[in-house]
Amino acid sequence: MLVPARLENGWFYLGEDRAVLPEFTVEHAPAEEIPAGYAACSAVTDDFRGDSLHLMWNYIYNPVEGLIQQTASGLQMHGNEVSLWEDAPKAWLGRRQEHFCCTVEADLHFIPQQEGEEAGLTVYMNPAHHYEIARTMRDGRDCVILRRRIGGLCAVEQVLPYSDETMTLRLECNRDRYRFSFRTADGTVQPVGSGETQYLTTEAGGCFTGNYIALYASGNGKPMTTTATFTRFSYQPEAE
Repeated sequence: MLVPARLENGWFYLGEDRAVLPEFTVEHAPAEEIPAGYAACSAVTDDFRGDSLHLMWNYIYNPVEGLIQQTASGLQMHGNEVSLWEDAPKAWLGRRQEHFCCTVEADLHFIPQQEGEEAGLTVYMNPAHHYEIARTMRDGRDCVILRRRIGGLCAVEQVLPYSDETMTLRLECNRDRYRFSFRTADGTVQPVGSGETQYLTTEAGGCFTGNYIALYASGNGKPMTTTATFTRFSYQPEAE
């Protein structure tokens, strides 16, 4: 459960008079005092041009200098050797999935330069349970992939050739499925595939903190030789 907390003389105090009650009445900032774009559970579009990251973003593990940078040209990720399924710091920046039904888009500028390095958009529960659409290089060819990891099972379920520098990654969520696609530079939308939501749940994955929708980059065994730049992220709730 959530309880009120306050910081006093360097110590955190929880509850009221050192007690956790069945119910609490707490004060909160009026809606008009909340900065624009920071309201909870709302649609948001981030172009990464502010002085600091939007409050919705979370790192995974402790941030490592040089992996993620907010610049005038966008959010730059220079992935290290750590893959998404490894339990170690990585170039990963996520926001919680707050709605069963929502649409997410991310504009990506990236051309892989070595085998296996990738950048993309992932629905992430934990290192052993996640789905992602990514731009990468496989067998010396530029491509877009859909990969799903469910426990010890991992499969690249789609590989589509792609050579342009820019693309828009797209994720559509409902109660049953996560659907992935991308939009090319000329506006063409290409479906890539989908995955069941049931495998990214407490019953399957063992976690209780819910799923994240995250931007990431990885060299998958080697530090990346180039930088992936995300210039826009959009999260739009949909009616159920």
